[in-house]
Amino acid sequence: MRRSSSEAWSLVSLNCLLTSHSLPRAHFDTYINAFINRSFDQFPMWLIDTNTLRLVGIQGDPQEDYAILSHTWGADEVTFSAYQALNAATQNGSFPALEDIGGQIGVTITAGYRKIKNSADLARKQKLKYIWVDTCCIDKTSSAELSESINSMYRWYQKAKVCYAFLEDVKPVSLSDPFGKNSSFRKSRWFTRGWTLQELIAPATVQFYAQDWSFINAKQDGDDAFRGLLTQITGINELLLAGKTLLSDVSVANRMQWAALRQTTRIEDMAYCLLGLFNVNMPLLYGEGMRAFTRLQEEILKETDDQSVFLWGIPPDETSEGDALYGLLAPSPHAFCQLDLDWVRPLPPSEVQESTPATVTSQGLRTSLLLFFVDPESDDYYAMLDCVASKADGAAVDWNPGIMVRRLWGDQFARITSSKGSVVLFPEDSFDEKKGELENVYVRQNPFYALPEVTIKSRSRRGDNLTPGYLGFKVSEAYPPDRWDSSLSVIRPKEPQSGRPFVVLRFAADDRSPIPTVDVAIGLRRIQKRWELCYEKHPSGGDQLQRIYQNLVRKDITTEPAASSSRGLGFVNIAVKATQRRGRRFIQLELSGAVQLDSKSIQNATVSREIRRTLSDEISEITRTCCVPQKVAYILPKETRMIEAVRTKSPDMKPSPGYYGLGNMINDVEVDENKPYANMIRAVRAKREMKIKSLVSKDRSLLECETEEFDRFRPIHWAAGIGSQSVMKTLIKLGVDQTSLTGSGLMAIHVAVLNGHFNLVAYLLEEEACLQPRTTPDCLHRFLTDRQESVMHVLVSPVSVGLHMQRIQKIIENIKEEMGGTHAFAHRNWLGETPLHLAAATGEEFPLKYLIDVAGHPDAHQRVDRFGRSVLFHAACGGNRNVIKYLAERGASVNLSDDLGRSPLHAAVTVNNHDSVSALLNFHANPTSITHKFGLTPLHFACLYGHSGVIRRLSGSTMDRWSAGGLAFQPLHLAVANGHESCVSHLLDAGCQTDSYCNSYLKLVRSKNGVQWEGKLVMLESPLKPADLAFNLGFKNLVSMLKGKVVKTNGVNGDGTRHTTSSAEVNGTGKSNVTTGPLWGLLGLEMLDD
Repeated sequence: MRRSSSEAWSLVSLNCLLTSHSLPRAHFDTYINAFINRSFDQFPMWLIDTNTLRLVGIQGDPQEDYAILSHTWGADEVTFSAYQALNAATQNGSFPALEDIGGQIGVTITAGYRKIKNSADLARKQKLKYIWVDTCCIDKTSSAELSESINSMYRWYQKAKVCYAFLEDVKPVSLSDPFGKNSSFRKSRWFTRGWTLQELIAPATVQFYAQDWSFINAKQDGDDAFRGLLTQITGINELLLAGKTLLSDVSVANRMQWAALRQTTRIEDMAYCLLGLFNVNMPLLYGEGMRAFTRLQEEILKETDDQSVFLWGIPPDETSEGDALYGLLAPSPHAFCQLDLDWVRPLPPSEVQESTPATVTSQGLRTSLLLFFVDPESDDYYAMLDCVASKADGAAVDWNPGIMVRRLWGDQFARITSSKGSVVLFPEDSFDEKKGELENVYVRQNPFYALPEVTIKSRSRRGDNLTPGYLGFKVSEAYPPDRWDSSLSVIRPKEPQSGRPFVVLRFAADDRSPIPTVDVAIGLRRIQKRWELCYEKHPSGGDQLQRIYQNLVRKDITTEPAASSSRGLGFVNIAVKATQRRGRRFIQLELSGAVQLDSKSIQNATVSREIRRTLSDEISEITRTCCVPQKVAYILPKETRMIEAVRTKSPDMKPSPGYYGLGNMINDVEVDENKPYANMIRAVRAKREMKIKSLVSKDRSLLECETEEFDRFRPIHWAAGIGSQSVMKTLIKLGVDQTSLTGSGLMAIHVAVLNGHFNLVAYLLEEEACLQPRTTPDCLHRFLTDRQESVMHVLVSPVSVGLHMQRIQKIIENIKEEMGGTHAFAHRNWLGETPLHLAAATGEEFPLKYLIDVAGHPDAHQRVDRFGRSVLFHAACGGNRNVIKYLAERGASVNLSDDLGRSPLHAAVTVNNHDSVSALLNFHANPTSITHKFGLTPLHFACLYGHSGVIRRLSGSTMDRWSAGGLAFQPLHLAVANGHESCVSHLLDAGCQTDSYCNSYLKLVRSKNGVQWEGKLVMLESPLKPADLAFNLGFKNLVSMLKGKVVKTNGVNGDGTRHTTSSAEVNGTGKSNVTTGPLWGLLGLEMLDD
């Protein structure tokens, strides 16, 4: 490329500065622009003298009128160098018909030269001395001159006296009426090219000529019909074409729409041809591709605060992936034609908001957006743009356009799509901007999620000698290979799609494994506001990993035990451990297995006491009771209030006012007469309002005095406890703190709910709604217990008397209407439970159906709490088959396990709820589902807890299932170890194994909190068969049952019915084959008690 000496010196200087790293990155564009602007002064504007046809260089803008040519390029255009060669070849200004110059065909006989000559002749006839033609008046071999010309081109067209638009594919007017429906004028290629857009808009006068240079018509003031035709063809506003509207008054989005369907030969030129339309300058970097259009928008944002630059649509074929992320800037002008909008108008500057200019930083584009929650349970928002729009249907309605964005972390956002489209239009009067929040956000053009780092923990393929029966796996292959770093054992997720696998790992085991290799599809699933690991196990089967990945990549990962068990992979366990360091999440996945130990293996196995302690703690957590009945005793004492189990309705609890029994407790409290607050509490309980006012006037501290005799109740709590609205009004007028907490963490409104005073509850909600501005959180959220439970939580837990009141329902409906729709009902307590979870746990149908109807979310019933327990999991604890049926029919998964791998069926079995078990199995709940660690099935739980009534439904394929993770026992061992004769009888009737050895068992004991039950691990130093275990634990009847002696035993089944069991003689002598007596020490038994 030829360069002038001054240009070459400037480029050398620029190169030295950049390569020396002395130029801060933030100043790069500034320096580049300054460099180009300085360079612009070095190059003349080349014009053609219409009399001599010679090139003339003019420094600065021409002082004389000139014409300018607009056309579409052909194959034989005359370049600057070729035209200069013609200038040099003639001395008198008239070109000879040169046949060959520089090895090329004669220039003067080309179509390109004829265009130059004919346009020059036309200008000369119109008494114009000069004409500018882009083909030969720009030296494209000079990058700096090319940049100057393109950055100046809009101004050159704008200052031209007239622009000649030569349409070489348009027939003369005598042959084709340009106004005709299918005229060649309407179909001209000239209207499809990017560069001709500014050539139509910039000049005041544009004369159109057909292929024979016959005049068609002109864009000029006075010819309304032809301007209307141009508007029909191009979409450009007619007032702008008439010069009655300034280009700067047209929104960015509308200007982009004009260019949306146009094309350029080079990708970068689609941006460069629009520089003048937006009055910006920027360097030309051919080779950067679509990045040029991004830079153009960044330059536009430096010149305007028009947020319609963000008003573009995502093509429909790209909206299928719900987790796809996009930047705020469009990939091309074509994106602006995806919306059915006619006119977009920027809003005037705000008089109350601070100026926050959009800037490009290393963290992305920084701008200010007005955000509205789509759903408080997610990180998705409507970002309302500072503009209004009208639809193309012609309806005279202003719409507020909003784009959907997602908070990725902190102040980092990305644009997303939804089922409603990529842009949502709201009627002008449909939303209150006070409900939104103006926030400074950062959006990268190529955004990404804050994903956890996922590592794979591998152990020796021969396993861990410290853990008997352990089967280790190691990664042997991965696909796609670039998503697995074997040196760091790290998985690298790339643009995850929720629930879809992003990598398949092949794990190899040693020869003890029934299957030599196991394939695990690994993905991430968005749950609430974070990404959680999901996975699915598959037997390898010899297929190539690439083929397996291609078959799975478009399918959702089930993560349900039924799938892996049906594939013969029940012995393979996946343990997931999540940690957080310095605000970053790390997830570790370990694949392991357990092989069944024979007697010799068990005898030789040793487990250290440290490992036993770890195993004991883990299995206690897994087997701990999933739920506890809600009683007042669990509400008030601190040691039991924070139990993390699902809370269900107590069997003796009836749906009636005061169902917690707080009323009687409050009435029975005797306050010490010597206390300084005694008179105040007496006046409140006696409803003596004048006395209350008198006492407070003398000592205002009595308004907030705390009662030592009962849960640190204050006067407002006593008023709520007795349900006195008049006393409550008096206290509120005196300025009492309505949000003060009792010792149990309850506010007055919660005390009123717990005592069934729902008219008082309604009064407090109505009073709060009137006092608080609409911009504050709704009153359901403002009244929170210390466990972060809203009024709605308390209304539905554990029974729902309050929700039946029409007055309460009316308040809830008003809150939904006035406070952001469903936002009012998504609050979560300290366990991550929504009111819907608690409603399911009550076992009552009405509150569940009512809340789903009020919430209005199709997936409200799919949400999980902090421990991964679904709404249906809570329903399984609640025990109402109709509730389970209702949720299952709405699509709730009956196999979705919690974080420990316990399915709803595990929960139903633990509480011995036959209705729940039957309902779950009727909806194909998997009876072979296993916990993530130790591989415990629901049948293991039934035998541990002694719930024989459900065993018949659960036996069969799970009857002889071994535990995993180094612990070797079957359901029969657990039933025997806990003396559950009825359970043993059912298992024997079903034909279970009776000669298998166990190396450990679980003993059902009370948890430390005294409320729940759990399995405590007992390790055996010598392996035992079920009969040996029964003998040494002193269960003589079980020994007889297992050895075959006929013994009549009367007991109680899990369902409350009595049973009689019989079996045969042990041996001919009537003695047991076990030689040791029931002495724990002789067998080396060790209970891992605390």
